[in-house]
Amino acid sequence: MSYQIGKAEFNFSLEYLDSMEDYYAGINEISAMKDFDPGVDDAVEYIRNCCEHITQFFDNVVGEGTSKAAFGERVNVKELYAAYHKFLSDTQAEQDEIIKVVNPVKADAPQLMNHEQRRATAKAQQKERKKAAIVTSDLQ
Repeated sequence: MSYQIGKAEFNFSLEYLDSMEDYYAGINEISAMKDFDPGVDDAVEYIRNCCEHITQFFDNVVGEGTSKAAFGERVNVKELYAAYHKFLSDTQAEQDEIIKVVNPVKADAPQLMNHEQRRATAKAQQKERKKAAIVTSDLQ
């Protein structure tokens, strides 16, 4: 499939396992950064670090040199973040098609989840574990 990333157009498909692995590994790495809460003094360095992770994501997932071709030498934070979120949104349709092929809908079959669903499920499970730990410590 063809995707517009920044100022350039690239071919990319999640149908290949290596592409899928790189894609999800990159998203998970960037998502983990969102949990970091920088102080006011660290804000610029935090944004720079996030931008570097996003440009590395594009280079790892789409191909080496993608970020330079798409964004040039100078990083515009708004353009970079907009391109990242648009890429995730654009690839969602492809993910949905793959899920339909890999996991046909059956009433009793567990369904594959996309990144947002997995993240929400993990957070809910973490909350439940914390609640259970509090209840257990209260009983002792």
